[in-house]
Amino acid sequence: MNKIPFSLAGIVVLLFCAFRLLAVEGQQLSLTIDAPSLAGNLIGEATTQSIIVYLPPSYSESTARYPVVYFLPGWTDYVTNWTNGAYQGFRLKTSMDKLITDGVCREMIVVIVSGRNFMGGGFYVNSPVTGNWEDFVTQDVIEYMDANYRTLAVAQSRGITGHSMGGFGALNLAMLHPELFSVVYALSPGLYDTLGLKEAQVFKSTTLIKTFIQKLDEWAQLDKESALQAFKTFVAGRFSSGDWDGAFGWAYGTAFSTNIAKPFPHLDYPYTLVNDELQVDSTLWYKYESGFGGVAQEVELYKNNLAGLRGLGIDVGTNDEYRWISKGCKYMHDLLTAAGIAHDYNTFNGGHENKVRERIETMMIPFMSGHLQFEAENSIESKSVEEYDLRLVNYPNPFNNATVFQVELSKPGQVSLVVYNLSGQVVDTLANNYYSQGYYSFPWAAGANASGLYIAVLTNRGERVIRKVVLSK
Repeated sequence: MNKIPFSLAGIVVLLFCAFRLLAVEGQQLSLTIDAPSLAGNLIGEATTQSIIVYLPPSYSESTARYPVVYFLPGWTDYVTNWTNGAYQGFRLKTSMDKLITDGVCREMIVVIVSGRNFMGGGFYVNSPVTGNWEDFVTQDVIEYMDANYRTLAVAQSRGITGHSMGGFGALNLAMLHPELFSVVYALSPGLYDTLGLKEAQVFKSTTLIKTFIQKLDEWAQLDKESALQAFKTFVAGRFSSGDWDGAFGWAYGTAFSTNIAKPFPHLDYPYTLVNDELQVDSTLWYKYESGFGGVAQEVELYKNNLAGLRGLGIDVGTNDEYRWISKGCKYMHDLLTAAGIAHDYNTFNGGHENKVRERIETMMIPFMSGHLQFEAENSIESKSVEEYDLRLVNYPNPFNNATVFQVELSKPGQVSLVVYNLSGQVVDTLANNYYSQGYYSFPWAAGANASGLYIAVLTNRGERVIRKVVLSK
């Protein structure tokens, strides 16, 4: 009689353990953190900001440290847009849990960082008017995460990404701060080619330009407090009336073209009205242009920073409604290619906010997982990553038809990259030549090969690196 309860209890325990194994879930935290870098801004921006933190499934039951991906939202986006399904149903925790469970990516921490103000956003740059948003990300947020969570607090284990305004911010911060970030993937980033500013919504119409001039003159007659309140009321009216281009113009100008010697909102505007005719100041035009523009100069000036990244990706729709964005991304791609800077340039048939969820899940997250340094890489044969002569990653992994191997060589040599099946047969030889020190990409199209596990072997100067790849058709 005593055996029945015991057996039932055993079954209950087994079922509980089974459900624990099946229920692979991370944690999602909504936090408000101090933002001392924003102190002293001239629009009254709060010195506390919202972030959302995703902790992977094993975080609560281990002592491991994890790489961190910082995601920067776009203009007008709240951090909650990335947890409530606003973009094709994308929900951070749901997607990350599934991607980890399915083996698409390794366990990592993801942080959604606020970049929004009452004008829609501060573009993640330092501005005396809107506040030091660059410092907020690179100092306040990173320091908070490293102090409060088990992060891998090195550049090799930090990635930065974002959409639209956030895509621009990610590229800009990765370029300026290689000591903090080693991987960047920009989704539809705001970028200008040489004609981008002329085509953008900042100076879309004569009416829009004249309204800016009129309002600047009007607010110049008010005391600072009255001008600030009038400014906030006017910007709120732009949003409520559907004048998104007008609202964007004020956000862009106060981020990139400020002059505190001018009356509030301390804006160096390139246009003036003389005898009812618009005249443009070329110096101030360049100041505006250098926000999303100046790409050629940046690639030249920061070439070493960009070339030193472990991963650099740009992702844009060929039918982006903002044509200047697709043109600007292609322009940067061409400049990076000409400079010999390894990067990925991915396009899709869609617009500015199309397929955002799909691109995050199938491109951005696998890209981060394939390029970031994970804790396990630090202890192989008691040898640090920095001591190795070569490195091999691939993305996506698992993959459907094609994947890309990214090779990092710290020394030149006769390099071999061969893919084997589990029987030890050579499936494909992707490299067998002399290569200089640097970064290289080798695509592999699986073709008619069957689904399953394959082994990629990279050799150089007597050293060998092995990577398992999964083909799933």
